[in-house]
Amino acid sequence: MESLLQRYRRDRRKLLDFILSSASIHQIPTSSAPTANVSDSDLDVVSADYVLGCLKSGGVVDISEATKRYYEESARPVMIHSQLGDSYFLSSDPDLAESPPRRLPPRIHVNQSTNHSSSSSENVAMSRDGHDLKYTTTTSTPFKPVEI
Repeated sequence: MESLLQRYRRDRRKLLDFILSSASIHQIPTSSAPTANVSDSDLDVVSADYVLGCLKSGGVVDISEATKRYYEESARPVMIHSQLGDSYFLSSDPDLAESPPRRLPPRIHVNQSTNHSSSSSENVAMSRDGHDLKYTTTTSTPFKPVEI
């Protein structure tokens, strides 16, 4: 049974071969030779985005440029462009990654202000249970300004 990566590569080669053959491109200029056959080209290292862009614009597909673009694209993380914004997947070696820190972060000292109209951090109490922090909300009566 084929692995997922092998199936992906096979399907990618078939797709690029189909795109290039349906565009009536039988010879492609390369940097090493004036022209090369599509069937002689290594489609595993050809940028599909570059090929599609060339065919859309009616330009000539240059295999050396397509290969260069493929390696440039593979050096960067995969981007997903959506309406909510761009995001990417960061690939890392799990053997090199360390576990998260086991100690608690240092306490932050907050200066009390005389303006008590906002009580966002003053009503939150923090307690420690093992390695987990628990936040609880405390109730307090709001201060009323004194009129003289």
